[in-house]
Amino acid sequence: MPTDGQPGALILIENDVFPADLRVLDEARSLRDHGYHVTVISPTGRKRGTTFYESIEGIEVYRFRLPDNLSGVSGFVVEYLLAAAKLLWLSLRVLRMDRFDVVQICNPPDIFFLHGLLYKALGKAFIFDQHDLAPELFWARYGKKLPLLLKAVYLSEKLTYKVADAVLVENDSVRDAAIRRGGIDPNRVFVVRNGPNKQRMHIVPADPSLKRGRSHLVTFEGLMGPQDGVDLAVRAAHWIVQSGRTDVTFAFCGDGEELEPLKALAEELGISEYVDFAGFVDSETLVRYLCSSDVGLTPDPLNGYNEFSTAVKVMEYMAVGLPIVAFDLRETHVSAQDAAVYAEPNDYAAFGKLVLDLLDDPAKRERMGEIGRQRIEDVLSWKNSEPHLLSAYQSAIARRSPVRAGTSVRNELPAQEQLG
Repeated sequence: MPTDGQPGALILIENDVFPADLRVLDEARSLRDHGYHVTVISPTGRKRGTTFYESIEGIEVYRFRLPDNLSGVSGFVVEYLLAAAKLLWLSLRVLRMDRFDVVQICNPPDIFFLHGLLYKALGKAFIFDQHDLAPELFWARYGKKLPLLLKAVYLSEKLTYKVADAVLVENDSVRDAAIRRGGIDPNRVFVVRNGPNKQRMHIVPADPSLKRGRSHLVTFEGLMGPQDGVDLAVRAAHWIVQSGRTDVTFAFCGDGEELEPLKALAEELGISEYVDFAGFVDSETLVRYLCSSDVGLTPDPLNGYNEFSTAVKVMEYMAVGLPIVAFDLRETHVSAQDAAVYAEPNDYAAFGKLVLDLLDDPAKRERMGEIGRQRIEDVLSWKNSEPHLLSAYQSAIARRSPVRAGTSVRNELPAQEQLG
């Protein structure tokens, strides 16, 4: 419970488990370290975050359960409606037991502007933490199949922008969308990048056993959804093996709805013996995989969504000095620059060839790894994002309660970061 005069922050998540959502974990830790009493509400998970209440590093966490047998568009609709009701119920419980000044809602989906309206009526500030461009994500998953639902997704995004006192975005592409589509004052949009935290991402000794007796280890980490292109990485692995290179083990760390289909694809292509589907791994195990690897894979395809997104995996590869092979997408290039080599989008054979080129050039791998580490340290680590988060909170509180926040609070950070 907050002490007298201590500001309170309530963070609501629908599509991930806390503390597995690393962006929200870093946000919550930063707010806590700067005097906020932080409460997070998220779903439970099957492998982590299974309890309905716990305190993590002084952060209070409440969770709710969602059915795990939902699928397709109708399943998402049911999931989102159930989540909306449970988030409202738990947030009202927190309101009765506690006090908070700011409600931060993380997307997707973008339907929780209704919660923001309620709490703004009660004098709370509302912050929209835009993890994804939901219309672009919807398009990448479903294309032209559901035009009326796509229009509803655009409308929900617009209403969320309209209600928000401040908007957090992951990069300048999303910032531009917020200003252009949402008509938001640029001073209310704050770029809070998905920068890695040294507490989590640090270099550890390599574990040769992860290579399974082969010379090289190539690793993918992250979510495995239809929009993430992990099938292209599996096909690139097949291309590499078919090229006669049987000295490479391919590790896939992560889970998602495509995990089982990806295992089936590797079996169908006859490369299962070369592929390690590790599933979800904790931070310590993930770091061990990355620090034992020669190349990190970012197979995000060109699909109308990924070109505007900043992949967490790109930052984490760079943080441990792992050179990257990626498709040439706008925001991937902005983040990684010369820490990556880039294939023509969606061409898995060109992707596989770049992997082989790097495996055969250890000096280039070392140079790229050093470029990545330095970029994280100088520009992209969480310490560089934290001031923007705090400024957003001060600005949002000032809009709701100038006396409490102090009349001098304003956004003094640059309107647009330059990462060149």
